[in-house]
Amino acid sequence: MKARTKKRWYTYRQPMLLFHCIFAPNTVVGCLQYMLGYVDAPEKPTDLLRHRFPSKVGGAPAWLDPLNLPTPQQLTCRVTGETMRFLLQVYCPVNANPVDAFHRSIFLFISPRGDEVAKPGAARALRCQLPRANPYYADTPAPESQLAPRELQAAEQELSLDCDPWKVVTLEQQIAIEAADPPAAASTVPMFVEQELVVEPEPGEGDWEPGTESPEVQR
Repeated sequence: MKARTKKRWYTYRQPMLLFHCIFAPNTVVGCLQYMLGYVDAPEKPTDLLRHRFPSKVGGAPAWLDPLNLPTPQQLTCRVTGETMRFLLQVYCPVNANPVDAFHRSIFLFISPRGDEVAKPGAARALRCQLPRANPYYADTPAPESQLAPRELQAAEQELSLDCDPWKVVTLEQQIAIEAADPPAAASTVPMFVEQELVVEPEPGEGDWEPGTESPEVQR
């Protein structure tokens, strides 16, 4: 089975600055909506599988498109020549573009060498997006009883595994079956501890309520 040629992955030239435009892509400089994110343990590991469209830190990437994956060149650190480590992903659909980006996720990868991450080519942000009508997800959210994404056909699984250093297709099936602590990854790529990334708007001056700390104190 040949890989599809339609481009779904886009590279950001300044990955460390990408969060300035994730949540407010249509605003002008000085009028951006900033979001606060913090990590927390998920209620259950299946909450961070791709059919839940997670924002998360660590673990293996929850690929939005499980077949059209980044190329080996995109996942290689230009400083060390090694496979980059997956740091985090943010689910950030674009309301202004529901046709082409009904689903959109940003993935951030960094060099496996912590002392090299400040060098050019040692960090990379990739964007993947899908229209509402797509082969992987229904128009409506998956029910709570659905622990795993729709299972790929055998040929599709083989294609995904061949391109994926983290072997996510195998991993997500194991997580859905066990529905407990995440099993060991099917690959040898080192991973950070997996946590849910909870994102909320930053409290503004008008959000302060009597009896609570002021926004200045909260900061």
